[in-house]
Amino acid sequence: MISPDGRWYWDGLQWRTISADRRWWWNGSTWQPIPVTPTATGRREARRRSLLLVAAVVVVAGLAVVTLGIGTGPSGQAPPAQRSAGTWAFTPQMAFAHEAHTATLLPSGKVLLTGGFSDVVTVIDRAELFDPATGRWAAAARMTTARWGHTATLLSDGRVLVTGGISYVTPLPSAELYDPATDTWAVASSMTAPRDRHTATLLRDGRVLVVGGESRGEAALASAELYDPATRLWSEAASMSDGRSSHTATLLPNGDVLVAGGSNSGQSQSSAEIYDPSKDTWRYIAHMNRPRSFHTATLLADGQVLVAGGFGGSPQASAELYDVETGGWKVVGNMTSTRAVHAAVLLSDGTVLVAGGFRRGILDDHRTSSAEVFDPSTLKWKPTQNMHAVRTQFTATLLADGDVLVAGGAESDSLFRSGSSTSELYRTKV
Repeated sequence: MISPDGRWYWDGLQWRTISADRRWWWNGSTWQPIPVTPTATGRREARRRSLLLVAAVVVVAGLAVVTLGIGTGPSGQAPPAQRSAGTWAFTPQMAFAHEAHTATLLPSGKVLLTGGFSDVVTVIDRAELFDPATGRWAAAARMTTARWGHTATLLSDGRVLVTGGISYVTPLPSAELYDPATDTWAVASSMTAPRDRHTATLLRDGRVLVVGGESRGEAALASAELYDPATRLWSEAASMSDGRSSHTATLLPNGDVLVAGGSNSGQSQSSAEIYDPSKDTWRYIAHMNRPRSFHTATLLADGQVLVAGGFGGSPQASAELYDVETGGWKVVGNMTSTRAVHAAVLLSDGTVLVAGGFRRGILDDHRTSSAEVFDPSTLKWKPTQNMHAVRTQFTATLLADGDVLVAGGAESDSLFRSGSSTSELYRTKV
């Protein structure tokens, strides 16, 4: 059934996006034909489309190149971008598939996407740039090292510091710097320890605090270190009380860093602690109400921190707020879906967009395309339109115009899946 406005198709469970010609609907991974009663006109249209498909095969230097792309509509193009607020629209595809990569908003307004893996056995050194002005991706210079599970931090001078991660199966201590002005990468001094699934936070004084992660084996690191762009060197910082990886690190309004949750030896944690850069000290704070790893933490406009979802044995829907003034945690309403390895972005209006992730455990490997918005004024969640694809280990970046760019990740429940080369925009205004 098609909605009266011609924009949605009911698949028996939920409303789905349809193409502009009202003949195709998006099931979350592929375009499917909308059932219609065959007519003479319909048969002629089907024949016309088949001829268009043949015409879409272009012979270049003796090679047949099919111009239709993955995730495109019946004419070889994604449906026209939805311009109404609270909707998703595909962008042109990236040149490479990326999963467990990073995305960084540059001062120019472009987004730098780095590394990840393109399938379960291929780690890549590729980097790409998204230009919101054109809505397209372009190649950037290749990194010096292929890596996934790394971090990327925008420095005060506009360069991007990439640290750690994994090259195939080995955690890396290496780091490198990207200069957008020259589109070049340069090797930076290595960290004091190899790390993956760590965090990297830009401090007020321009240094970068790197915390935790894993080095070798399941035990998480408690160590921390600081990168100084002025000297281009690393120095050891005070260690946390607990080792943790797959945690969150949030720069608070007073310049301190809140580190919460994470995993150690396969167990999610509820502990949290705060780092004071002026004293190089850590202090314990109240535990969260739930143990969490692979969750999200978002600094709100009022200085509170929203923590949502994550693994706590299995993906959870619970959420809570850290209050800087009281130093305590407050439970808020549950999300509409359980989530872990999802993404969260603070929108321009002060609400928080949460999307994607696992709905069940990793072994169940069940991903979701659903999205929802948290309103700090009501402490409640409200569903918004689903993404066009299910995603985990993807990135979500707030653009200068207020829209959100979602890129890459895993779109398949297959154990032998490939990463995704698709990206889409969440429209926040008409």
